[in-house]
Amino acid sequence: MWCTPEDVRKELGLLSEDVDDVTLLHYIEKAQDSLRDQISIYVFDEELAGDIDGVNTTFRTAHYPIADCDYDLAVGTSDVVLYKWGEYGSIDTRSTIAASTIYPDYGIIVLSDPPEGTIKAVTCTYYYYPARIDMGRLPKVCALLAAYYYVRAEMLLIPEKWAHGAYRFERGTPAEMLYSEYERELGLLIRRDLYKASLGSLDLLRG
Repeated sequence: MWCTPEDVRKELGLLSEDVDDVTLLHYIEKAQDSLRDQISIYVFDEELAGDIDGVNTTFRTAHYPIADCDYDLAVGTSDVVLYKWGEYGSIDTRSTIAASTIYPDYGIIVLSDPPEGTIKAVTCTYYYYPARIDMGRLPKVCALLAAYYYVRAEMLLIPEKWAHGAYRFERGTPAEMLYSEYERELGLLIRRDLYKASLGSLDLLRG
């Protein structure tokens, strides 16, 4: 997981007796999926670059850095799905293959075994980051979004303003406050120093 129930409770200012782990795990899963889709881009069955000659095991994705899509705060072989094709586009000739190592910052995937020379293509399904991510900030960003989802679902039945006799009461808006903090931390998570302006657009700087 990108964050824990305790991380979420800290953002909410609650204790374990106030909200249990099972409840918060639901919102963490929702936050992870949403955040992944905000900070990374999905690529389906992309044909990898690399020689298919029965010897070569090193292939490269068109986009990188490869992203963490299984929520373990690391990018490894479980974050890519690989196939070899006897005839590219013919699903009956497709079979899975395994990677031994990946170098996510460079989009390099090393296969466990070289594809046979008769194979027409090697493809990969993966996510990639269009901007480099400060992974150290990811747990806090995820916890803030999960906390926001929790408050929206569990607390919004409480009115923002209410009266009791001659007294008038008004509470804050914790959902909006959490989302504002989430957006601020999200901006810090995405390392914009790796972008430069170019003719009104943004170009990614790669090391």
